Amino acid sequence: MKKYNTPHRRRVIKTRLTEEEYAEFAEHVTLTVDRAQQLGEQFCKEHFPGHQALVCTHPDGHNHSGNIHVHIVINSLRIAEVPLLPYMERPADTREGCKHRCTDAAMEYFKAEVMEMWHWENLYQIDLLNGSKSRVTEREYWAKRKGQAALDKENASHAATEELPKQTKFETDKEKLRRTIRAAILEALTINAQNAAGAAETLTPKQEYPRSIKDRLQRNEASVNTPKQDSVQRW
Repeated sequence: MKKYNTPHRRRVIKTRLTEEEYAEFAEHVTLTVDRAQQLGEQFCKEHFPGHQALVCTHPDGHNHSGNIHVHIVINSLRIAEVPLLPYMERPADTREGCKHRCTDAAMEYFKAEVMEMWHWENLYQIDLLNGSKSRVTEREYWAKRKGQAALDKENASHAATEELPKQTKFETDKEKLRRTIRAAILEALTINAQNAAGAAETLTPKQEYPRSIKDRLQRNEASVNTPKQDSVQRW
């Protein structure tokens, strides 16, 4: 490897997505670890030319999910001149000795290419471009995993004393906040729907009945003496 006058020549970056957007190859009858490794090497060769790279395939995902997935680690320093790729924006993105820039446009392009590859391989897909509705960050994901592990350990000690656990599923503060907000939104929508239904109902006017015969006679007399609504007054 050539040495360049840059303080970041030894820097290695990991282009990695969050857990829910991660390029994870779902377990499939036609997919093997060797095939996943081939796809990872092919993806790396096409989209990271001029970079030293390490492609590693794991046969199991997080929490023993059984998902085959590929990690691609590249050296951020480009060691050869490369052609201009669709995600590149500057002339320096193709030059030897310059660094790889992981921009938003590049990430969108990589996600689209991964989904296209899944499509041609007839693999299960998740929507990488739109992401998840809950928007769980990587920090929150690992906080949940550590919290769940600590809770499982605590519950195991309770099981030894035949004490029932108070909680089996760990929730982060953000998860509790999301659940509270969703419940409030659902309640507000229900109230609004009820109010709209009530406003749409037409209330039939109450028919007033005279309290006595005298009131009835007075009303009849008033209706007779009331002048007709026309241009000529009759006497």
